Amino acid sequence: SKGKGKGGSKGSKGSKGDDDDDVKDAEEPTAVPTKEPDEPDLSDNDDYGDDDDDDDDEEVHPPTTEPTQEPTTEPTTEPTMVPTSDYGKGSSKGSKGSKGDDDDYSSKGKGKGGSKGSKGSKGDDEDDEDDNTEEPTAAPTKSKGNNIRKAKPIPFYVTGDDHALAFQAEKKTTLMIEPGARYDIVIDFLHYGHQRIIMKNIAGDEPFGGDVVLEGPDRQGTGFDYMDRIMAFDVVKPFDHHVPDNFDADKISFSVEFPPVDNSRRLGLFEGRDEFGRLQPILGTIDKAIDDKGKPVMWPDNEAYKMAGLAEKQMEGTMGWHEPTTEIVRIGETELWEIWNLSADAHPIHIHMVFFEVVDRYEVVWDSATTEIDRSLADGVDPQGDGTYLIPQTMVQHDGAIGEGFRVGNPTTGDRVDKPFWYFEDGPKDSIMALPNEVTIVKATFDKVGAFVWHCHILSHEDHEMMRRFEIVEKSM
Repeated sequence: SKGKGKGGSKGSKGSKGDDDDDVKDAEEPTAVPTKEPDEPDLSDNDDYGDDDDDDDDEEVHPPTTEPTQEPTTEPTTEPTMVPTSDYGKGSSKGSKGSKGDDDDYSSKGKGKGGSKGSKGSKGDDEDDEDDNTEEPTAAPTKSKGNNIRKAKPIPFYVTGDDHALAFQAEKKTTLMIEPGARYDIVIDFLHYGHQRIIMKNIAGDEPFGGDVVLEGPDRQGTGFDYMDRIMAFDVVKPFDHHVPDNFDADKISFSVEFPPVDNSRRLGLFEGRDEFGRLQPILGTIDKAIDDKGKPVMWPDNEAYKMAGLAEKQMEGTMGWHEPTTEIVRIGETELWEIWNLSADAHPIHIHMVFFEVVDRYEVVWDSATTEIDRSLADGVDPQGDGTYLIPQTMVQHDGAIGEGFRVGNPTTGDRVDKPFWYFEDGPKDSIMALPNEVTIVKATFDKVGAFVWHCHILSHEDHEMMRRFEIVEKSM
């Protein structure tokens, strides 16, 4: 498909003419492909679902075209190189012919249709006489549109995460990958030859609250349909029978034995306001802070804290980076950290220098008298005593300015919460998605002396102001 005029192929790779309305052409890749297959065999595969949006209920699977004639042999030519200098002026080989006017499916593509597949290189409206690219040899075919969302997900195995192999491999079709986390996955492409497999982000582009809506009008990612493409795999290389496939998911096994728990602490994730009234994600404690010897940790006794009404009081609630350390752990001890997410958003929490085991999750029960806006009590309203509530508390910023924070009254948990099916937590981790209105419990052994940090891994959150120090000290100290 030479991309002449305003035409362009609707296949997985076809060339694009100089359609000036590029804003509507949502499939343009963000990077120039380096290789494209001459003519992948896009045969039907029974593992893929139907596209309910098509009138004729055609089957849909990436790439978004379906051949009317199935090649009987493997392609005989190597994938054609697409020089990056040709992007914007050259012509690329499409896996299918381009679509012209009046159902003209010739490979010249002189019609008015714009390319709808994941593009190859972009052509102009001049026929490049020096084009050495071979024409497709298989019969071009009519496009099926761009609804890969309906394709059936491909299973894969999760075999490891942040620190090591998984306790056991787990078969999934969807995986939550929180910012900062790392996962090892194994995909078997054996049954997907001559097809394009697309890895997609289906979590949307708004603050994440923990739910992923896969179907229906509230489906996550509405308005996100063309920004969800993370990576494409073109399964076009011939199968190499000389490389043995020895993968056995049942052989993936790893275990960690934690010593008995020496201590537990309750930590909080909050959303307050800085001195300018901007939303400020903040860490802190649920209880009054004590050090490793059981002594109270006090707010600083200076002018800023006196003005805030905090001086000479025991620390609790929301705390900034600059304030005294409240998490002091003795070397070699194992602790349970209960992470209470009392904010409206999910936060990927990362603890430095240790790995931990995810123990459990429980729901936060709120006092029935709290407001839904910030879970505090309105003026003159007393708590009902049936759940958790937040008490407004001034918060001293790093420059002495005064913001708004909270401390916690009557912390109460409810039922155990099962993890969603798209989470993987069966391995030693150092990052965990703490969901709103839940208590996430992790267990770790602290075996290195020093000062480290724990924080939310959303960059704007850890910078303002969701990062705190913790210290691991010698027992003799």
